Amino acid sequence: MKSRLLSARNLVLFMVLWLVIFGAYRAIQIPGERRLRLGYVRHVIALVDQHAKAHAGAWPRNWKDIEVTEAPADAPERTGSWGEVRDHVVVDFNVDPAALADSGADGFQAIRPKGSCGDYRADVEMLLATLRRLNGGNSPGGTSKKDQGMAAAKP
Repeated sequence: MKSRLLSARNLVLFMVLWLVIFGAYRAIQIPGERRLRLGYVRHVIALVDQHAKAHAGAWPRNWKDIEVTEAPADAPERTGSWGEVRDHVVVDFNVDPAALADSGADGFQAIRPKGSCGDYRADVEMLLATLRRLNGGNSPGGTSKKDQGMAAAKP
């Protein structure tokens, strides 16, 4: 009887110890994952910005378009493989860049992390400014290409 009690106690102690070790491991691992994911998101945004500049404001059609784009000198470095980047970043390849040009950074979802990461709003603002410039998006004092076309069609 006493040996069963000890084994149950040992099992409980083992479970508590395992939970403490696992919790400590995750507490150390999570900030690293967040930093990695932030770097990947920022790198992808920089490449999409570069792609838009090289292709008259066009949005990439797929990951291959992003992967073959030469990274600008000031782009955050990509530390992992493209497979790892795809595991951590979502890109909506069906967005209209002219419509994005008229949006703000707060609701931006065209490029986003799969999970939590730090703040990348400044990178989104840079991309949106490029899209506004190249697609004629509405910005303070600007008009979109659609608005320009409508104005030209009016008598």
